[in-house]
Amino acid sequence: SRAGGSGGARNGAPPLPPMAVRSASQIKQQYRAEGLNAPPPDGDASRAKGVDNRVSELHRAAYEANRKLEERGEKLRQLNDTSSGLESEAAAFADMAKRMGKDTSNPLKFW
Repeated sequence: SRAGGSGGARNGAPPLPPMAVRSASQIKQQYRAEGLNAPPPDGDASRAKGVDNRVSELHRAAYEANRKLEERGEKLRQLNDTSSGLESEAAAFADMAKRMGKDTSNPLKFW
């Protein structure tokens, strides 16, 4: 076994050197000295920036969707007003046509 430091070859591999037993403080000191204590480039700070970017994208998308929804609502209101006006004009035209049809002295009546 490696912990025992036998150094025997396994499956044709070169023998392993015996393991040195180190304290936790020695291990921490080595990692700090090698700069391995710093977060990797894609660590927490990078992840947070990615989340911030995604939130900004979602905020812009929601804002744009809301703006388009308001535009659509305004267009629908205008369309409703226009159709109401056309409906009123059509009713007035139909009423006038009925009156003209009942008036026998109207020279425009040809039927």
